[in-house]
Order: sequence, then structure tokens, then C-alpha cells
Amino acid sequence: MKRLKLSANDGTPDFPAAVGVVSAIIVFSCLISLAAFKFPGIAAEPVFAIMLGLFGTSLITAVLLCYVFARFGGYLISILKPPVFPFIRKGLRIYLLFLPLLFLIALLSSVFFKSMGLEAMPQQIFAVYMQADSFYVLFSMFFLSCIAAPFAEEVIFRGVIYTALKEKFSVPSAIIISSLLFALLHNEIFQIGALFAFGILLAYIFEKHDNLWLSISVHFFNNLFANAAIFLIKYAGITEKVIL
Repeated sequence: MKRLKLSANDGTPDFPAAVGVVSAIIVFSCLISLAAFKFPGIAAEPVFAIMLGLFGTSLITAVLLCYVFARFGGYLISILKPPVFPFIRKGLRIYLLFLPLLFLIALLSSVFFKSMGLEAMPQQIFAVYMQADSFYVLFSMFFLSCIAAPFAEEVIFRGVIYTALKEKFSVPSAIIISSLLFALLHNEIFQIGALFAFGILLAYIFEKHDNLWLSISVHFFNNLFANAAIFLIKYAGITEKVIL
């Protein structure tokens, strides 16, 4: 459904804006990799390097959010209005139904990488949780991954990038392309299959409801369960590897 443009920032995200956002994320990722190469002392301290990367990622995310809300504020506010249905409870139900498929994809990805002679590695956040003991570091990680990331990523990837791609492509194509970008821009090669499938689910939910809160809720529960699994491994003596 098309919305009337009532003000300068009330239009829907366009394709050039999406290209700009994706380009900014890619350039920033390259700068982080270049910094690690130029300053090997940073890479020698894995937790510090990852925390520095997360801080930088949070900074660029904040800048991008300011940009997209300044440019498309009216549209984004319209898709962030609280829905009439209980989106938190529904988000949990959808995530639990999707979880077995997510595990299956992660397992198949692990088998694939092992067949290529590569040992699947856990996400970078795992290393920080396992080595950090500071309450402030752990709380910061939890807040960034469970609160900030679901909101910011849904606004950027579904609210802006996916919406803009629909300007150039069909809905199925826009879902696939935006989900592929979502997976690739996470820079987690061993989780790319699960991230791609998860991106498809989130884009489909947004397309169906024309509202971001349900996809934010599903994203929140995904990250919450992943954090809970890591805490179990850290404090309950569980030794199995975390795939997601």
C-alpha cells in the first residue's frame, strides 16, 4: 500500500539511499579490517579487538539511523507504530516454530564447511562473553545484541534496504537480495546460511504485516536465546560449540 508524501522526510526509502547505506557498511567493514592489518597489536588482543569493532559498529549504526530517520522519518515512524496484536508473544511463537529449521540449516552448514576442510567457528561475540568477566562489558554486550541490534538492524535492513529494493525488484527478489545482504554484511561466513534463512523470515514478516515490531520481536528472541546459550556454556560448564 502506497503512502501519501506529506513532508520532506515522509517518502519511502529509495534505491539510491539503500545503495548508500550498504556502501557505508561495506566501507566501514573494510576500514576495520585495514586497522587490524595496520596495527597488529590490536589483533593480538582478541577481546579488545572485537570490543573495538563492536564500538565502531555501534557508532556507524547510530550514524546510519540518524541519516535514515532524517531522510525517511515519516515513513519509518509509520511502520514503527505499535500493532494491534500482541507482537511480543507472537514473535516468540514464530521464533520457536522457526528454531528447528534454523538448527538444521546451521548443522548442514557445519557439515558443508567440514567437507571443505574448514572447522566452523562460533560468532565473534562468543569470544568476548567467554573471556570477559566485567559486569559492564557483559551488560554492554547483552544490551547491544538483544536490544539495540534487533531494532537497528530491522530499521536498516527491512525498513530501508528491503523497502528500497522493492522499487526495483519484485517482492520475492527483494526478499532474497535483502536477506543475502543481511547475511553477508554480518561478516560471519560460517553462519551465512542460517543468517540468510533468518533474513528471509524477517523480510517475509515485515512484508506481511507492514510493521517492524513483529520482526524486531523475532530478532530479539533469536539474539536472546543465543545469549542465554552462551551464558550456559560460560557459567554452567557446558562445552558444546555454539553454532548460532
